Amino acid sequence: MGGLGNQMFQYALFIRLKKEYPSFHFHLDFDSYKYVDYHGGFKLNKIFNIPQTILLKDKYSIWWRLFYKIKVNLKKYWFFYIDKKRLIKDNCNLFDFHLSPDAYSFIVGTWADERCFIKAQKEVLNLFKFLPTTLSEKIKEVSCNIANSSKKIVAVHIRRGDYINSNFISLANTNYYSNSLEYIEKIENIHNLKLYIFSDDPQWCKDNLSFLNRFDYEFIQGNKDYEDMYLMSKCMYIVIANSTFSWWSAYLSNAKNVIAPQLQFIGQTTPTSYPKDWIVMSLG
Repeated sequence: MGGLGNQMFQYALFIRLKKEYPSFHFHLDFDSYKYVDYHGGFKLNKIFNIPQTILLKDKYSIWWRLFYKIKVNLKKYWFFYIDKKRLIKDNCNLFDFHLSPDAYSFIVGTWADERCFIKAQKEVLNLFKFLPTTLSEKIKEVSCNIANSSKKIVAVHIRRGDYINSNFISLANTNYYSNSLEYIEKIENIHNLKLYIFSDDPQWCKDNLSFLNRFDYEFIQGNKDYEDMYLMSKCMYIVIANSTFSWWSAYLSNAKNVIAPQLQFIGQTTPTSYPKDWIVMSLG
């Protein structure tokens, strides 16, 4: 379960497993989305050309939500505590695993690493193309402005909201963003740059990130999450946050440079792995 970025990683693993095990039957479990409207619910089939028939109602009654909540928790209890040998759980070192044709498996996790789906990269990228019908005229116009701008557009994703008091590092309280923009300044003249800032807390950014005032910048607001992902993917430079949403915005792009944070979580000691051509930036 999760928002758009998490859903994309999970579905990418599904595509890879279907390719790797063509004779196996895989079942996508959507029960969690039937009782929690987390980040707007499951939406891949509404944004991309997903071939699976996914039958999900927009809203479930309180009784059905209760039923699915109990069902999901019973499944977790069964596989996490009783039938543990069937459980394949996401962890930072498990990118490849073997499935047996003689037994079922319960695969759970986000699988937020390119190595988890790299064997089916072409198929994944072909699927994750935005349906033109989902994009409003406003978004198409902004995309046109990015393409035709006399300046180099830099997408900067600054996420606060649900990251406050979480185990995610608050990147905006580190030197990550200033370091990243200084790096881009070494490539491009500052007068040739314009920042498109995507944030869930624009006022905080204005009040606390004074280094932004050296740049021509604009906050991109009022869009749906996938519209922001689409626009970010059209920018020449992308400074991502410690977010799967950011990650996919960059991965679907043809950006000249993608800059990513070296660390994502509080207490993390090993640098995060990213696609080999991305620039990994320190937070200090």
